[in-house]
Amino acid sequence: MAPSIPTPNENHLRTALHHARIIQAQKDIESLIFTNLETLLDYPLSSPPSTADISSFQTLIAPFQPSDYDELLTERHCAKRCAWVLCPNPPPPPKRGKWAIVGNTSATIKVVDAKSLDLWCSPECARRAMYVKVQLNEEPAWLRRAGAAPRIEVPVEMNKADRGKGTRGEDSAEDAAKLKEAGSKAPATVTSPLESDNSHLRAALENIQSLHDTSNDVLDSLVTDVVEKDAVKPPTAPSLDDEAMDAIEGYQSKGAKLKTVNEEEDDQRTDWVHR
Repeated sequence: MAPSIPTPNENHLRTALHHARIIQAQKDIESLIFTNLETLLDYPLSSPPSTADISSFQTLIAPFQPSDYDELLTERHCAKRCAWVLCPNPPPPPKRGKWAIVGNTSATIKVVDAKSLDLWCSPECARRAMYVKVQLNEEPAWLRRAGAAPRIEVPVEMNKADRGKGTRGEDSAEDAAKLKEAGSKAPATVTSPLESDNSHLRAALENIQSLHDTSNDVLDSLVTDVVEKDAVKPPTAPSLDDEAMDAIEGYQSKGAKLKTVNEEEDDQRTDWVHR
């Protein structure tokens, strides 16, 4: 006779289904990021970039982490394009050496990796790309709340005073951070969203949020009885009673009390007194 198959617990099935939906939602967002990366390889769609290109770039880059953005820069360089997404120019010829010297004065001269210089066609493009990178969220997209992330600001036009300064590929993260802190000097931004491009990302984030909101209900259904545990006292060192000092393996002699060696010596010393 074949053994009977146990009936699955309904609470366990709900928990397994809940976690499966969370994993699937994470995969959907990862697939969306990969699709957005492939799309941004062909940007800009017009030269110079149009308002639609800039707004679409803001939407497509929203779920990215800084590591995803670095992959985008590398892929654009491999495709013989300037790493800045909104630049239609090709990158310059690669340098032969492994290291390069940048800067015009003794205070600004730096030795940098030559590969970092080959990503950009100009220092302005490097500053724009780094300005976007410092705004990206380190938290994975599937852990964010839908609609909580601010819209990425795109530097359409850098300050005229910045043009012509520095050399190609100079470390621009510091300059981008300064631009972000200076609110009045921040570059112009385009804030008009493209609802059609944003619908997939918004739906994925809302799906993740709804799954996290229901996780407490699923966990509460697993708790049936709450049993208070007994308080555990700290251990104490073993000790013996005063009367158990002369016990042999726990047995207490009921006869006359045996004298110790010291007591016998005292008796011998006091015998002459009684004599």
